[in-house]
Amino acid sequence: MKTIIESIQKNVKETSESFLNRDEKFLSQKPLPEKWSKKEIIGHLCDSAMNNIQRFIRGQYENYPTINYEQYNWVNISAYNSYTKEEIILLWSSLNKHLCKILENMPVENYSKTCVMMSMGNETKGYSLKWIAEDYLSHLVHHLKKVNGD
Repeated sequence: MKTIIESIQKNVKETSESFLNRDEKFLSQKPLPEKWSKKEIIGHLCDSAMNNIQRFIRGQYENYPTINYEQYNWVNISAYNSYTKEEIILLWSSLNKHLCKILENMPVENYSKTCVMMSMGNETKGYSLKWIAEDYLSHLVHHLKKVNGD
Protein backbone atom coordinates (compact mmCIF):
# COMPACT_ATOMS: atom_id res chain seq x y z
CA MET A 1 0.00 0.00 0.00
CA LYS A 2 2.94 2.29 0.72
CA THR A 3 4.02 2.21 -2.95
CA ILE A 4 0.49 3.05 -4.10
CA ILE A 5 0.28 5.99 -1.68
CA GLU A 6 3.69 7.35 -2.74
CA SER A 7 2.74 7.03 -6.41
CA ILE A 8 -0.54 8.89 -5.91
CA GLN A 9 1.25 11.67 -4.01
CA LYS A 10 3.98 11.99 -6.67
CA ASN A 11 1.45 12.12 -9.54
CA VAL A 12 -0.69 14.71 -7.76
CA LYS A 13 2.30 16.94 -6.95
CA GLU A 14 3.77 16.83 -10.46
CA THR A 15 0.45 17.30 -12.26
CA SER A 16 -0.64 20.13 -9.95
CA GLU A 17 2.53 22.09 -10.67
CA SER A 18 2.32 21.69 -14.46
CA PHE A 19 -1.48 22.25 -14.55
CA LEU A 20 -1.21 25.58 -12.73
CA ASN A 21 1.38 26.78 -15.26
CA ARG A 22 -1.01 26.30 -18.17
CA ASP A 23 -3.41 28.78 -19.72
CA GLU A 24 -6.93 28.81 -18.26
CA LYS A 25 -8.56 28.85 -21.70
CA PHE A 26 -6.43 25.90 -22.89
CA LEU A 27 -7.46 23.85 -19.83
CA SER A 28 -11.16 24.51 -20.52
CA GLN A 29 -11.03 23.55 -24.21
CA LYS A 30 -12.81 20.38 -25.26
CA PRO A 31 -11.04 18.47 -28.05
CA LEU A 32 -14.52 17.49 -29.34
CA PRO A 33 -17.98 18.44 -28.03
CA GLU A 34 -18.47 14.99 -26.47
CA LYS A 35 -14.94 14.79 -24.98
CA TRP A 36 -13.80 16.22 -21.66
CA SER A 37 -11.51 19.23 -21.31
CA LYS A 38 -8.42 18.92 -19.11
CA LYS A 39 -10.35 20.62 -16.29
CA GLU A 40 -13.18 18.11 -16.70
CA ILE A 41 -10.71 15.22 -16.60
CA ILE A 42 -9.34 16.56 -13.30
CA GLY A 43 -12.97 16.95 -12.18
CA HIS A 44 -13.62 13.33 -13.12
CA LEU A 45 -10.60 12.38 -11.01
CA CYS A 46 -12.16 14.36 -8.13
CA ASP A 47 -15.34 12.31 -8.54
CA SER A 48 -13.28 9.12 -8.63
CA ALA A 49 -11.51 10.14 -5.41
CA MET A 50 -14.84 10.95 -3.70
CA ASN A 51 -16.33 7.59 -4.62
CA ASN A 52 -13.20 5.66 -3.71
CA ILE A 53 -12.93 7.45 -0.36
CA GLN A 54 -16.38 6.04 0.40
CA ARG A 55 -15.24 2.58 -0.69
CA PHE A 56 -12.11 2.73 1.47
CA ILE A 57 -14.04 3.92 4.53
CA ARG A 58 -17.29 2.00 4.25
CA GLY A 59 -15.52 -1.10 2.97
CA GLN A 60 -13.71 -1.39 6.31
CA TYR A 61 -16.83 -1.52 8.49
CA GLU A 62 -19.78 -2.49 6.26
CA ASN A 63 -20.35 -5.91 4.75
CA TYR A 64 -20.10 -5.60 0.97
CA PRO A 65 -21.13 -1.96 0.51
CA THR A 66 -22.23 -1.13 -3.03
CA ILE A 67 -20.86 2.16 -4.33
CA ASN A 68 -21.39 2.96 -8.01
CA TYR A 69 -21.48 6.23 -9.88
CA GLU A 70 -22.37 7.51 -13.32
CA GLN A 71 -19.21 9.32 -14.37
CA TYR A 72 -20.69 11.39 -17.22
CA ASN A 73 -23.57 12.64 -15.08
CA TRP A 74 -21.19 13.60 -12.27
CA VAL A 75 -18.93 15.61 -14.60
CA ASN A 76 -21.86 17.33 -16.35
CA ILE A 77 -23.69 18.23 -13.14
CA SER A 78 -20.50 19.45 -11.45
CA ALA A 79 -19.70 21.88 -14.32
CA TYR A 80 -15.95 21.60 -13.79
CA ASN A 81 -15.17 23.99 -16.65
CA SER A 82 -16.66 26.78 -14.52
CA TYR A 83 -13.94 26.26 -11.88
CA THR A 84 -10.70 28.21 -12.03
CA LYS A 85 -7.60 26.07 -12.47
CA GLU A 86 -6.63 26.88 -8.87
CA GLU A 87 -10.03 25.76 -7.52
CA ILE A 88 -10.08 22.45 -9.39
CA ILE A 89 -6.47 21.58 -8.46
CA LEU A 90 -7.05 22.48 -4.81
CA LEU A 91 -10.12 20.23 -4.69
CA TRP A 92 -8.34 17.35 -6.45
CA SER A 93 -5.15 17.55 -4.41
CA SER A 94 -7.10 17.83 -1.12
CA LEU A 95 -9.24 14.79 -1.96
CA ASN A 96 -6.13 12.78 -2.79
CA LYS A 97 -4.37 13.83 0.43
CA HIS A 98 -7.43 12.63 2.35
CA LEU A 99 -7.62 9.39 0.36
CA CYS A 100 -3.91 8.71 1.01
CA LYS A 101 -4.38 9.28 4.76
CA ILE A 102 -7.20 6.72 4.75
CA LEU A 103 -5.00 4.21 2.91
CA GLU A 104 -2.07 4.93 5.27
CA ASN A 105 -4.22 4.21 8.31
CA MET A 106 -5.95 1.12 6.88
CA PRO A 107 -4.99 -1.99 8.87
CA VAL A 108 -3.42 -4.68 6.68
CA GLU A 109 -6.17 -7.13 7.67
CA ASN A 110 -8.72 -4.84 5.97
CA TYR A 111 -6.99 -4.98 2.56
CA SER A 112 -8.94 -8.14 1.71
CA LYS A 113 -12.35 -6.74 2.70
CA THR A 114 -14.73 -6.47 -0.22
CA CYS A 115 -16.63 -3.59 -1.73
CA VAL A 116 -19.17 -4.06 -4.52
CA MET A 117 -18.98 -1.84 -7.58
CA MET A 118 -19.92 -1.88 -11.22
CA SER A 119 -17.40 -3.48 -13.57
CA MET A 120 -16.69 -2.35 -17.12
CA GLY A 121 -19.42 -4.68 -18.40
CA ASN A 122 -22.02 -2.90 -16.21
CA GLU A 123 -22.36 -5.83 -13.85
CA THR A 124 -21.82 -5.53 -10.12
CA LYS A 125 -18.91 -7.43 -8.67
CA GLY A 126 -17.00 -7.54 -5.38
CA TYR A 127 -13.41 -6.28 -5.26
CA SER A 128 -10.91 -6.23 -2.39
CA LEU A 129 -9.93 -2.84 -0.99
CA LYS A 130 -6.34 -3.58 -2.04
CA TRP A 131 -7.46 -4.22 -5.63
CA ILE A 132 -9.52 -1.00 -5.57
CA ALA A 133 -6.45 0.96 -4.39
CA GLU A 134 -4.34 -0.52 -7.21
CA ASP A 135 -7.09 0.20 -9.73
CA TYR A 136 -7.47 3.77 -8.41
CA LEU A 137 -3.80 4.45 -9.12
CA SER A 138 -3.99 2.83 -12.57
CA HIS A 139 -7.09 4.92 -13.43
CA LEU A 140 -5.38 8.08 -12.16
CA VAL A 141 -2.26 7.50 -14.27
CA HIS A 142 -4.36 6.69 -17.36
CA HIS A 143 -6.22 10.02 -17.17
CA LEU A 144 -3.17 12.08 -16.21
CA LYS A 145 -1.54 11.11 -19.51
CA LYS A 146 -4.34 13.06 -21.21
CA VAL A 147 -4.10 15.98 -18.79
CA ASN A 148 -0.33 16.27 -19.10
CA GLY A 149 -0.30 15.90 -22.89
CA ASP A 150 -0.69 18.84 -25.26
